[in-house]
Amino acid sequence: MDLVLDLRRLEGRRVSLSLADGTRFDECQLVSVAPSGLNTVWVYADSEDVFLPLREIRGAWEVRPVSGRTTTGGERCRRP
Repeated sequence: MDLVLDLRRLEGRRVSLSLADGTRFDECQLVSVAPSGLNTVWVYADSEDVFLPLREIRGAWEVRPVSGRTTTGGERCRRP
């Protein structure tokens, strides 16, 4: 499948991302995948906006909340 299409389906959700250099952004908010030509992905991690180059993303998956536990803002986002 096309990574851009997969990422667009995850917009607005809590996700984890793996990058080409082996680092990960875990449990972050995927805000937006930029329109073609800009080639960036906007995530909210560690209470700040982060823009990642699309070419560096190797994998993305939705993070399901643990039953009975809620999170708000970016309190559980972990940044490499």
